[in-house]
Amino acid sequence: MSDGFPVELLFVVPLLIFYYFFRPYYAAYLFVRPPRMKIAYFTPTNLGVTYEDVVLTSQDGVKLAGWYIPSRNQAAVILLHGHSGNRLGVVHQAEALLQAGYGILMYDLRAHGSSGGRRFARGQSSVDDVLAAVAYLSKRPDVQPGGIGAMGVSVGGMFALQAAAQTVAIRAVGGEGTSPAVLADVPAPTAWWRQFAYRQQKLYMRFILRFARQKSLPSNAAAAARLGQRPLLLIATGAGDEAKMLQNLADKVETAVFWQIPEARHGQGWHTRQNEYNHRLVAFFNEALSRQEQTQSVPPEEE
Repeated sequence: MSDGFPVELLFVVPLLIFYYFFRPYYAAYLFVRPPRMKIAYFTPTNLGVTYEDVVLTSQDGVKLAGWYIPSRNQAAVILLHGHSGNRLGVVHQAEALLQAGYGILMYDLRAHGSSGGRRFARGQSSVDDVLAAVAYLSKRPDVQPGGIGAMGVSVGGMFALQAAAQTVAIRAVGGEGTSPAVLADVPAPTAWWRQFAYRQQKLYMRFILRFARQKSLPSNAAAAARLGQRPLLLIATGAGDEAKMLQNLADKVETAVFWQIPEARHGQGWHTRQNEYNHRLVAFFNEALSRQEQTQSVPPEEE
């Protein structure tokens, strides 16, 4: 070995390479196999309402466990929780909408809670789950045509948006901290020192699809472009990349309503501004689902 060669590089370089690949690899592995948090000590009766236990069957046969609280205003909203949670993750949104008369369908995402499925991903299978929920509500006698909305937190918001792009039955869609569907949804970093993390995120998203054995979804921007004149509510928490990403998305959608809660952490908007959150959420769906005439969006292309 030549004089002056920094021996430390023999250890540092392999460690950096290991860290560069292993960190996104391990994070993707955990994402695809989330911990199951079962429902305990709570049902909608705690909110003072009656409900029905629901089992939805997705296109690939996976069973999804949930609750349905019947509608009192002929409209209903599908509520989708975030990663590593269960349907209780959207119980606060459910309570606000229930008080306004909406029916609520909330279920455990696949591979979460009491639902079936061994793998979870930002893929079509989870979007198909939302479409199964839409099909269920479409057959309910208490829900009129044009009276279905969807709202989710984090990945739940992304699935709600992607599902709305594939069916005009979802007449309004909302999301808090809506997750990116693909890397193109994430604002590219301008600082050189953030390039490393950006490239790791690219690997992370690729590993997720590989572990889950699924293909990539369209970008959220592409999905939003298929909404036509249907309203879109985007709630951003914090003042970092999430806010930039959702602001960029809102700027591309004529019917988008953007609301930022800079002091809130990801998925914690309701806990930060409870009264304002409830008011905005109910007002959004009241305006969107009470319209007498709905403009049909362009249907998805046939595969």
